[in-house]
Amino acid sequence: MRRLGMISIVAAALLFVGCGNKEEHKAQTEQKSVEHKVEAPQPAAKPQSAPAPKAEAPKAEAPKAEAAKPEAKPAAEQATEAAKEVAQKAKESVQEAKEKVVESAKEAVAAATGAATAPAAAKSGDLAAKGKELYAKCASCHGPKGNLKALNKSGIIAGMPKDEIVKKLKGYKAGTLNQYGMGGLMKGQVATLSDADIEALAAYISSLK
Repeated sequence: MRRLGMISIVAAALLFVGCGNKEEHKAQTEQKSVEHKVEAPQPAAKPQSAPAPKAEAPKAEAPKAEAAKPEAKPAAEQATEAAKEVAQKAKESVQEAKEKVVESAKEAVAAATGAATAPAAAKSGDLAAKGKELYAKCASCHGPKGNLKALNKSGIIAGMPKDEIVKKLKGYKAGTLNQYGMGGLMKGQVATLSDADIEALAAYISSLK
C-alpha cells in the first residue's frame, strides 16, 4: 500500500513535469509567434496613404493665387488712372502751347500791322504837310481852299482827282500844256517842283473841299 502511494506520487510528478514541459513549449511557441507578428508589419511601415498630404498641397496654395487676383485689379485701375492723368496733362500742355502760339501770332500780326501803319501814317502826314506848304504860292490865284478861278480863267481845282492834277502839273512843267492860255505862267510856277513835290501838291489839292 505504501508502495502504491509512492508510485502514484512519482507518476504525478512525471505528469506534472510533462505538463510543465508542454506549457513551456507552448509558451515558447506563442512567444515566437508574437515576435514573428511584431516583425511582420515592419515592411508595411510605409503606408500607401502617406503621399495624400502632398497631393493636397496645391489646394493649400490655391488661396494665395486667389488672393493675388484682388490685388491685380487695383493695380490695373491705378495704371488706367495714371494713363488718364498723363493724357490729360498732355492735352493741357498742347492747349497751352496752342494758346501761346495763337497769342504770339496775334502779337506778331499787331506789331507788323502797327509797323506798317505807322510809316504809312507818317508818310501821309508828311505828304499832307509838304503839299500844304507848296500850295501857299498857289493860294494867291486859286484861293486858300482852291475854290477860285485863277485870273477868272481856270477851272476850280479843289477836290480835283489827284491823278488829273499830277498829269496837268507835269504837262505845265514840260511845256506841253497851255490850258486857258496859262501855260507860260504855270510853267514858271512848277518849274522847280520835283516829282515828289508834284505828288504832295496834287494830294493836298485833291483833299480840298
